[in-house]
Amino acid sequence: MGRRDIHKAKTRKAISDAAMRLFVTHGFDAVSMDDIAKAADVARTTVFNHFQHKEDLVFDREPDMLQVLDEALRQPDPIHVLGERLTMLASEGNPLLGAVQGAPGFWALLQSSPALQARVLKLMDRMETLIGERLAPRYGEMDARIIAATASGLWRLAWRSGISKIEAGEDILAVRTWQKDLIRTCFDMLGKSVIG
Repeated sequence: MGRRDIHKAKTRKAISDAAMRLFVTHGFDAVSMDDIAKAADVARTTVFNHFQHKEDLVFDREPDMLQVLDEALRQPDPIHVLGERLTMLASEGNPLLGAVQGAPGFWALLQSSPALQARVLKLMDRMETLIGERLAPRYGEMDARIIAATASGLWRLAWRSGISKIEAGEDILAVRTWQKDLIRTCFDMLGKSVIG
């Protein structure tokens, strides 16, 4: 990574961090892109260069999730690899699965805005479509759509249940273990139903 890329990544993170602080403090709908630019000490156009829509600031890890899915689905044994990758994310405590400090606040933020709730649904649709499209040539359209719906529902279950468990006071490491077990069980079932 060159100096320019490092600078772009730092600027993007500074904008994202400033936005999240404002969203948590004032609520998503009350914060403007101008507010974010001011808090991040950058020009408004710089914010838009990194984030086309205000919702992108909340879902800045969406491209990472789609990339993990896409890479796994291009492997010779995509269902097994996808299960392994999601299990790895849970083990690492990746925010994409929600078992991190601050996750309950993030969930509250999502629930506070109809625009963010719609974006969650859009992300799930994008995940499901990507999985279905990648698997259809291998497993047929019907099986691919069933696998896609199951995998996207599993992600939401692991993510939302992980946050609920943290809200209830459960230890984060225990929640991550629960998520890993859930993912393994589901992908074992998927693998068995597709393969044999």
